[in-house]
Amino acid sequence: DLGAPMVLALNMSDESESRGYRCDTRRLSAVLGIPVVETVATIGEGMEKLKAALPHATPARRVEYCSEIESALRRLLESPAAGNANRLIGLALLSGDEGVCEFLSTGLHAARERMAGALARAQELRRAFVRPPELLVHAGRESWAMEVVGEVQTRSQADRPGWIQSFDKWSMRGLPGYAMVA
Repeated sequence: DLGAPMVLALNMSDESESRGYRCDTRRLSAVLGIPVVETVATIGEGMEKLKAALPHATPARRVEYCSEIESALRRLLESPAAGNANRLIGLALLSGDEGVCEFLSTGLHAARERMAGALARAQELRRAFVRPPELLVHAGRESWAMEVVGEVQTRSQADRPGWIQSFDKWSMRGLPGYAMVA
């Protein structure tokens, strides 16, 4: 939603593989529309590939929300009050995140006035929603993320975690972890 050029560093790939998960990074790159590089930051693995991918950074494909959100977002961003707000700011405003206005207008009187106008327009648009827009935005993002994971991730039954990984998993949980440590 930001529209900024990106490269995705898929870190801790060794950990996921040790638990039997595989990520098709080529497919993930195609789905997201950005370069994807597997890394293991603790040992520096993949850092050279990550550096080499930086000149190829591109904006990621954007999430398509329900028609209610897309329509309100379009009306907000087309209104003169929005000024040059981008999609991410528009979504934050529709979600009622007034902190975005404060952050973006810190120390800039003209920006503060523009953001106040954009916020007022967003609040006006929010009144038309039956369900809170922030829930619709969250649901849209979650649904999109689950679709992406479904397309690119597999888990091998043969690579099920052994007893060490199972112990690690359970020892990191609240109550069972305390009992195991004691």
